[in-house]
Amino acid sequence: MAKNPLSLWEGERLVQQFTEADHHTSREAEFGVWIKNGMVYKLYSKADQADKVLNLTNQARTAGVPTPAMNIIAGTWIDKNKKSNNVWAGVTEQLNGRKFQLSKGHLKMLKTTIKNANDKDVWTRTLHGVTAAVDFKLTDPQGFFLAQHIPPISFIDIHKGSSAPSYLVDLQEYVQSLVNKPI
Repeated sequence: MAKNPLSLWEGERLVQQFTEADHHTSREAEFGVWIKNGMVYKLYSKADQADKVLNLTNQARTAGVPTPAMNIIAGTWIDKNKKSNNVWAGVTEQLNGRKFQLSKGHLKMLKTTIKNANDKDVWTRTLHGVTAAVDFKLTDPQGFFLAQHIPPISFIDIHKGSSAPSYLVDLQEYVQSLVNKPI
């Protein structure tokens, strides 16, 4: 079977066919991030890169950090020049909602979005997720917020440091103040 460009294969099984419009650049994944049909595929050139991401994601989930489950597909990536490359794809569900990356200055926007939910249950569930992220020492916190989701906040691209950044602690304190506020 001929393998089309921009396709991900697991053995002889086509996992996903992509177009250029599905591509997003990545600092970490050599072959980029590809989003299609509600799924995100982060394509790594080395197994140890993918294993590290999977292990951190699983550690975060075990610690209560709301982040989508991930699995790894060891497969073949056919690039736009029809070159075959061994890849390890970290696959997660695509999240919806207001995207944020606190290291890019999105703290004020995220606080406003959370406050505008105007729902103590949403704030409480958000606080649980943010507190788990602080306790986990999540660095470069980024993800999505959507009040209608359970959980309302989800983190992506998990990294762990020696301490949580001050803007994540600030977010935790802010959400705690919303939870404590009488409605």
